[in-house]
Amino acid sequence: MVHIVRPKKHILYPPDLHLIMNFVNSSDNFRSSDEAWTPYCLPNFNSKGFLHLYVCYLTPELCLLLVFSRADNVYIKGHKCKEQILAELKASSCIEAINTSIKQNNFDLEEVKVPGLLHFVYKSLSTSQFTAPAFGPPYTSRKEQKRLYRLYQHIHQRVHSLNKPHKVYLHIGDSEIMVGWITSGFELYAAFGPLESKQTCIGACNQLLRWIKLEENSLFIMNSPVW
Repeated sequence: MVHIVRPKKHILYPPDLHLIMNFVNSSDNFRSSDEAWTPYCLPNFNSKGFLHLYVCYLTPELCLLLVFSRADNVYIKGHKCKEQILAELKASSCIEAINTSIKQNNFDLEEVKVPGLLHFVYKSLSTSQFTAPAFGPPYTSRKEQKRLYRLYQHIHQRVHSLNKPHKVYLHIGDSEIMVGWITSGFELYAAFGPLESKQTCIGACNQLLRWIKLEENSLFIMNSPVW
């Protein structure tokens, strides 16, 4: 997701946004069509009605999505808005910059510079967004990536246990040490080398949190422009 622009009086809730993104990404018809529109229900916005989505891929990897409240002339209105937006993006060379960013994919751990850190997933609770680096050693194969996600799932279940929840949870395995840390503002799940000490892992998590805070405007959409 590149950005969101919305009316001041309306909020696009994260679960609804995930529904839209999954719906559009899972359909090859939208990619093969120059422009398309469809009614769609966003249950957190209004579970008893439909909004109308205008979908247009500006490039093979860049999709413009417009949401209308009424079905009147959605295609015509959407096309007109698309032409105006596309002209502005081209004039400011934004399309080239966005395509370059897409090709670069996620950041890697070399940018984070936290010793002993193998991978992490961080969720900002205030924005309902998460970030994670690109996979690196030892998680270069699908098998290892799947094993890591299973460990994340295990740690998540532990810190959110109804019987005995944990604010901080440490899991020591044969291949890595896993840390789960939750507060009112974030959830952090991190993997470290198997020889790291508990103190080193906690210190590294604090260093990671400082880096995330410093880079949060690049990692998350902190403010959505409104009209």
